[in-house]
Amino acid sequence: PPRTTWTSLILTHHGERRPPLTHAHPTLTPLGASQLFSAGSLIRSRYLTGASSNLTSFTPLHGFHKNYLDSNRIQVLSGPEQYTVASAWAFLQGLYPPVDVPGLIGGSPLAGGGGVEAPLNGYQYGRVETAGARDWNSIWIAGDERCPNHAITSASQVNSSTYINTTRDSASFYASTMPQVFKGVIPDLMVTYHNAVDLHEYAAYAMLHNSTVAAALPASSLTKLRALAAKRFFGLYGGARRETGNAEGGGDKEWEE
Repeated sequence: PPRTTWTSLILTHHGERRPPLTHAHPTLTPLGASQLFSAGSLIRSRYLTGASSNLTSFTPLHGFHKNYLDSNRIQVLSGPEQYTVASAWAFLQGLYPPVDVPGLIGGSPLAGGGGVEAPLNGYQYGRVETAGARDWNSIWIAGDERCPNHAITSASQVNSSTYINTTRDSASFYASTMPQVFKGVIPDLMVTYHNAVDLHEYAAYAMLHNSTVAAALPASSLTKLRALAAKRFFGLYGGARRETGNAEGGGDKEWEE
């Protein structure tokens, strides 16, 4: 029998943004907006419309109208950065597209009949809240910010054998990518494993939007940049600390990735 869903918590990443290494205030790109619109459309198929898809099944949300957005039931929590807020709006566009019926639920009916249509052919303005680092609600979307334990473990991670060995072993690879991608854009001293996450984001962005980089950087190099970024990211957010001791009660701390 078909299943009914009574509530749903959806976590999504922001879409493509302009790289932080080259933009002091990164903003969402049109491609990034399209990515989140597609994500919202997929969730719409799963929970609201039941459209056939090879990506998801239909599990209808109980009590939700499939066309009209009810902000009392749908809450979106976002970080305060432009690219996350804009991603939230793009997601809602896919989840609840515009509805061109000004006199009905989705519009603003008038006492004498008819109604007022919202801009953009009935655009639906949902409920998007933001939570910065000083807001206790930010723990749900950015629990690492202003967390003293995360700051300590992140600083300690650079002393791990994995970090030290990977920095050494990847140095020649990063040096080889400088002329193709980073030269003249990012200082040479920053092109190391320490900045692997941001370096990959910049390279991936440049591969899509810079014809010179797209022609010069092999796909295999971008794949390796991604793998190094994933390893560094896991070291920062997925590492586990193991404490070892001896019979005398002494011990040391070792980072594992």
